[in-house]
Amino acid sequence: MKKQNRRMEQLLREVELAWAMLPLNRYPAKALEEAWKVVLLNQFHDIIPGSSINRVYREAHEQYSEVEQTLTDLLAAADNEWQRGIQTRGFSSPYLLRNSLSWDRDELVLIPEKSRSAANRGPWTTPAGDAALSQPTRTGTLVQIKVPAMGYSLISKGKSREQASTGLRISKNILQNKLLKVEFAANGCIRRIFDKSESRDVLLPGAMANQFCLFEDQPLAFHAWDIDAFYMEVAPSHPKLVNTEIIEQGPLRASLQQTWQAPNYDIVQTVSLTHDSRLITFDTRVDWRESNHMLRVEFPVDVHATSANYEIQFGHVSRPTHMNTSWDMAKFEVVAHKWADISQPNYGVAIINDCKYGHQIQGNTISLNLLRSPKLPDPEADMHTHQFRYAVLPHPGDLHHSDVIQQAHQFNIPIRVVKPEATRSRNAYLVDNSFISVDCANVIIDTVKKAEDDRSIIVRVYEAFGTDCSCQMHFQNAGKKAGRKIVQQIQLVSMLEYQGQDIEMRNNAIRLSFKPFEITTLKLIMS
Repeated sequence: MKKQNRRMEQLLREVELAWAMLPLNRYPAKALEEAWKVVLLNQFHDIIPGSSINRVYREAHEQYSEVEQTLTDLLAAADNEWQRGIQTRGFSSPYLLRNSLSWDRDELVLIPEKSRSAANRGPWTTPAGDAALSQPTRTGTLVQIKVPAMGYSLISKGKSREQASTGLRISKNILQNKLLKVEFAANGCIRRIFDKSESRDVLLPGAMANQFCLFEDQPLAFHAWDIDAFYMEVAPSHPKLVNTEIIEQGPLRASLQQTWQAPNYDIVQTVSLTHDSRLITFDTRVDWRESNHMLRVEFPVDVHATSANYEIQFGHVSRPTHMNTSWDMAKFEVVAHKWADISQPNYGVAIINDCKYGHQIQGNTISLNLLRSPKLPDPEADMHTHQFRYAVLPHPGDLHHSDVIQQAHQFNIPIRVVKPEATRSRNAYLVDNSFISVDCANVIIDTVKKAEDDRSIIVRVYEAFGTDCSCQMHFQNAGKKAGRKIVQQIQLVSMLEYQGQDIEMRNNAIRLSFKPFEITTLKLIMS
């Protein structure tokens, strides 16, 4: 349920943004309203946490499937409208890459080419005519590409590029690039992560990381509702590693697949490292048949801090990493959305996820709650195969001097890949464009949608670090088609979109001031 909820929220955001950038008289407001109602209904306090009866979940999954189909169709329709407006003349087998986040992204994108022959894939050329780094895979080609903030870029077949060494290396017990070296123990756990640029170890000496721990989980009451702290008093069991193989080896990404077995569950996990990133990703599939147990994964890190930070909606909160008081003890398990981070002033480590919410950071150990198996009120709860992803991000500096928040958003919201049809319209958009961007890393555009009561565009933005700041929001070619500017006026409004206050716009940009974690809503009045 949590995974579907996050998936639906992200799809709703993508659909709203895609249609808000098209003529607003065609915006699917009714369909989006109905989809939001279903998603919000299933955020009821017994449905989303997993404490309802079996029939509730069967109905909820059906509803989610219907909403997902509706949103997928709406997004495909928006893609079809978008690709008609992109000038593709002179491009060979182009692909349109769309970035819905409010900063430029320079990362790997999978182009899902149908050809099975590596020789027939690529090379790829950027809109500027430069050859892009690429790597054939089983399902397509990985391409290193930069996509502008809340915009798009067009790539096509073209120039070849000599693939210089990127420093990415892999064996059955080592993954390394120019930034990190990851060493695996004989039991499959990570025994060392060495940060090359900082010349320091990330893990505690002698500790095992990415260790799966199975705890007995039998609360005194309310099995699906509660986790009782005394589960930590009994040592966990661990699955056994039965196989390791290299499944990707190239200049851009290297991946190791490990298979683990236990009496009542099996795990197949792909551990990946890219050539220019500190992010270590874990793509995980679990066949879960346990009863009254909880599966966690742990990372003991060499970071000293009395508190850790956990993402919530529009910001984050700080929680203690100790149990000095009864209040601290009650926070042995806390919620986080996409990320949690423990940092000292000069170094930190974050854990990022795509659908897991239960976190524990006690002392130096980061622990992520992966699966539970309560028998009440639903004896079949979660007894099936699960697919999820998480990642670990070591970083120099503390949270506010890192890119944890941006990386967590990118981990959850991939660049969208669209195959456009040939377009020769004289009024086509540029082949590389950004509609809205901000010049502060701590200010994030969360929502772009049509206004509820008129044909304006609503932009909701928030400060993510907990600091006050001033930033510039730039509408670079925003709403420009054939050189015609259509953003006429910008107002500061309430979250209910009332009480408009004009904001001066100069050179297609406005300046905004934020208090810590402030949420600001703007109305773009179109000409």
